Amino acid sequence: MSDSTPPFPGGAGGPDDVPWWAKPDSGEAPGWWKEPDPAAPASGQPPPNRPFSPAPNPGYRQSTGRPSGGTAKGAWAAVAWGVAALLCCGLIFGPIAIYQGSQARYRIQVSNGRVGGNGIALFGMLLGGIALLLSIFSIYWYASGHRFVYVTRTTG
Repeated sequence: MSDSTPPFPGGAGGPDDVPWWAKPDSGEAPGWWKEPDPAAPASGQPPPNRPFSPAPNPGYRQSTGRPSGGTAKGAWAAVAWGVAALLCCGLIFGPIAIYQGSQARYRIQVSNGRVGGNGIALFGMLLGGIALLLSIFSIYWYASGHRFVYVTRTTG
């Protein structure tokens, strides 16, 4: 597989399948990239060798189905850009919201469930897309001769 399209973690896990940004200096696949050992007990906690994860606490077990890493970076930014696009300039801020949301959704997808916020990022993308389409439609409407100001006749 080429470096331009990295596989997702949990794939084959061989040293040839690891993208350039995930390889340490030794050239081997990092531990968090490899397949989990099926003989290891499933405790619900991530393995301790994954990056950016806290050390597992044996006395505490999460009972919720939510990801433990919080919301992905950029998910709320996508919503903020989407709202700004609806209020101000959808032609500029709409694509930014779509980009921020797609980046956040990519981070969520490759995190193997460690971070959440997929719905938030998708909502931001939808707001940006709606604002972009409304801007394009209003530019077309105005350019085709329609006006937004209605003139009423006065008699007299």
